Amino acid sequence: MATDTPKTTTRELLDIKQVAERIGMSATTIYHKRRTHKDEVPPAIRIGRKLFWRPKDVDQWIDNRPTV
Repeated sequence: MATDTPKTTTRELLDIKQVAERIGMSATTIYHKRRTHKDEVPPAIRIGRKLFWRPKDVDQWIDNRPTV
């Protein structure tokens, strides 16, 4: 049974610099919060030794943040 679920490629993923710019945090802060407070940064995907983020996951994380 074949499904037509689109696959995410690395071209469609964001790297740490892109995510940092998009959410207004430094790359260092993102790495730190991933280790200590995972819910304070968008969920990432590890490919080899690198981290990548799906744009939709980052956008959803931004949308779900409390407004001030």
